Amino acid sequence: MVALAVACIDRDFLYKYVDAKQKYKAFSRSTTPTPTKSLLDILNSMRTDTRFDGLFESPGYWNLPILFASREEVILEYFNLWTVTRAESNLEELFDISILLLAATTPAPSYPSSEKTATSTSHNTHFDFFLLHLLLSAHAIRILFKNLPYTAHNTMLEAQFLATISYYVSELRPQVKLDVIIDHKPVMETQDWTFIRKHCLEVDVTTECANGGNYIRGISFFVRLLTLQR
Repeated sequence: MVALAVACIDRDFLYKYVDAKQKYKAFSRSTTPTPTKSLLDILNSMRTDTRFDGLFESPGYWNLPILFASREEVILEYFNLWTVTRAESNLEELFDISILLLAATTPAPSYPSSEKTATSTSHNTHFDFFLLHLLLSAHAIRILFKNLPYTAHNTMLEAQFLATISYYVSELRPQVKLDVIIDHKPVMETQDWTFIRKHCLEVDVTTECANGGNYIRGISFFVRLLTLQR
């Protein structure tokens, strides 16, 4: 119900690119990177694209209007690289990339440093609550798929993809490192879902409330996703 309500009342300027995607295909240029259906490859290309260099001094959602005012054509080049072919499979791909952005990213070189991040290792993960919203919206799309006609599915997926690449640039293009997940060796006897739930209950309530409950929301999503896959 929450997903349906938000879909009905909340949208920003990004919707116009999805409603008229064919119109904005005119922005494609011959210099566009080789088309690929891999979202990770697209983000890696964006990370090294010098046309995005020096746009922002700090990460944040307020960078979105600046991004489209100054680099609309570049963003739309990447927007046109990905095409919805099979809705269910494409949704899973968007899920995967949103999980990687949340759990397997390290700060970009231009990301504001602190004493903690300056001394961290190259494998130190970088939790970005703004990128968490991509995971939550992907989950909302999964719910909406069951309540909206098939004709609306492609539009929702294209909107999610546009949000993914736009948020990625706005958050200073953090590097996705698959080895952060691949090389992770949990102690299964103790670090199971019971351990995770206990950690959620023991979290500093004051700090979590100040962060808008983002940690708990992220964990809650993973629990729901695990339930749906069973």
